Amino acid sequence: MNAKGFLIVAVCVLVASVVSGEESIGHSKPKSVTAICGVTSAEVAWSAVTEEGLSGYNVYEKAAGEPDFTKANTALVIITEYTVQDLFSSTAYELAVTAVYGAFETDLSQLAACTTG
Repeated sequence: MNAKGFLIVAVCVLVASVVSGEESIGHSKPKSVTAICGVTSAEVAWSAVTEEGLSGYNVYEKAAGEPDFTKANTALVIITEYTVQDLFSSTAYELAVTAVYGAFETDLSQLAACTTG
């Protein structure tokens, strides 16, 4: 491989790791996520992310067994808890949180699970 080809490969690898949400670039995702379900809602809480540039958080939910998460909040959450509303009763849910740094959003946190009443 010539120097030009090596440079292109190196740039592609660098861009791929930035786009994939790896924490190595200084953007941590939320940790210690918990969820407590009510009849048709879930209280989600997590540990604060302390890196500079944090804009806020997004909270995601899905019924257990469903393939895709849906963002639960309409505006960035700026505290470390959020109540997800309008859930179906007697349903198991998986919830997760991301941290948002300007235009960058981390991967989903570990999942928290609960079942509505």
